Amino acid sequence: MPYNPHHKARIRQSIVFEAARVLSTEGPEAIGVAAIMSKLGLTHGGFYAYFRSIDELMAEAIMEIFNERYAWMLRVTEGHPPDEALVRFIDEYLVPRHRDVFEEGCALPMLASYVPHMSQACRKRFAEGTARLEAALAKMLATLGHKQAKQLASCALATMAGAISLSRTISDRGSSDALLGAAKATVKSQLGLGKASIGIASKDGSSGKHQVESKSKSKMLGKVD
Repeated sequence: MPYNPHHKARIRQSIVFEAARVLSTEGPEAIGVAAIMSKLGLTHGGFYAYFRSIDELMAEAIMEIFNERYAWMLRVTEGHPPDEALVRFIDEYLVPRHRDVFEEGCALPMLASYVPHMSQACRKRFAEGTARLEAALAKMLATLGHKQAKQLASCALATMAGAISLSRTISDRGSSDALLGAAKATVKSQLGLGKASIGIASKDGSSGKHQVESKSKSKMLGKVD
């Protein structure tokens, strides 16, 4: 049977997907070559035909988790004005489902505490994934006239990821939900995204607009490297 490079690439990607799933749901200590290969119906020894080491697989799994979150971000925000896109992103990130369904979650709250103990390759991938999310947020903030867009984006992501992480430790669901709600309000306030910023009438009855008007759409996110 002739060699098929596409077949090898598909198997390699399936290993990455499975490692990303385990990493998201159980953490890096649960990553094991034998378990992952067995789950996919592959032999333990065959692993090294696809990866040089478990660290290489871990690094690619981290990037895969970030890729999935970035694709989700685009689905949530594309086609909306920047202020509305930011509100949609915040509202959809800080929800109970994100707290509860680890497999669909962001790498930031799941892996941040592990990263300092990981390999250089893993730390690099984590930094790259974080930077891409920050850059996407910063572009929208800059369009709205924020001069310190990068710093604001970093702070917003840190607050949101921290809220998800902490909410997972609170056993009382009502208190956990309240934390997520408070985080939403805090981040929106930090970014100047009150009700008026998305065209909802303010308390005095006036039609709200953001301080800096812009017709630019958040589809510019797709241009972020």
